[in-house]
Amino acid sequence: MGADLALDAIPYCKLTDERTAEIRKVVDTLPDKDLVQFNDDFVHEDYGDLSSMDQAYGEGSEMQALADCIREDVLDNCFQILEEGQQPRDVASVRFPPMEYDVLVTGGLTWSDPPTEAHQMMGRFSNLDPLWTKLMEYAQEDFKEAANGGNTG
Repeated sequence: MGADLALDAIPYCKLTDERTAEIRKVVDTLPDKDLVQFNDDFVHEDYGDLSSMDQAYGEGSEMQALADCIREDVLDNCFQILEEGQQPRDVASVRFPPMEYDVLVTGGLTWSDPPTEAHQMMGRFSNLDPLWTKLMEYAQEDFKEAANGGNTG
């Protein structure tokens, strides 16, 4: 027995006010039940008792409050990682051919604890498919703009 290699990555895009609003919209429009299930499947953060998944969803329900906590957690971690970019020493930007976008990668050896702070933060949202899709769309736009010398046309 020894340490395991744990890596996490997300599409790397520049944040603008417009993109920030669109990313927020993607997460805000996800159904509460999907967010609670996402947390249960991937994040395992204990925001409350998830054993009662049959609780009612809807305005003012406990499950709505739980989903709102998860939404904010996802967005806070996503925005912080993207804003810091490759500034922390535990994150690198890479691109492998034939990828047409950059990704931020973090990780390391782990004995069941997060290998880096960024790995723990990315794990809070990297498996959320609608968010990944939006980040990849923006990262591809950034790649094309850079390939055109900064021209968007």
